[in-house]
Amino acid sequence: MATRTIGAARQYGEIIDIDFPAVDALCSQEKINLLANQYAQNIINRGAPTCITVHVMGEMTLTFRLVELLKAQGICCVASTTERIVNTLPDGKKETLFSFVQFREY
Repeated sequence: MATRTIGAARQYGEIIDIDFPAVDALCSQEKINLLANQYAQNIINRGAPTCITVHVMGEMTLTFRLVELLKAQGICCVASTTERIVNTLPDGKKETLFSFVQFREY
């Protein structure tokens, strides 16, 4: 996590990283629900809901389901917002950089 992001995250308390899984494009809805339930239970087991804020970013359907489950338990969920900076290189290729701006609650 970049320094600017870590500083902004500190307002939410202790930071514990949990890798978001890679989700195959052919993954079924049932598998998405299973993953969301597994991740939600892992997070819920970490402490009282009012003491947890979860930064959720990843594959959209899994993110949506996980946020639904966590919010139903009273857990605050946030997304990171970024500014997209696109540079066209001399060879015509484009380079895209993302610069963190803030966290926003779901």
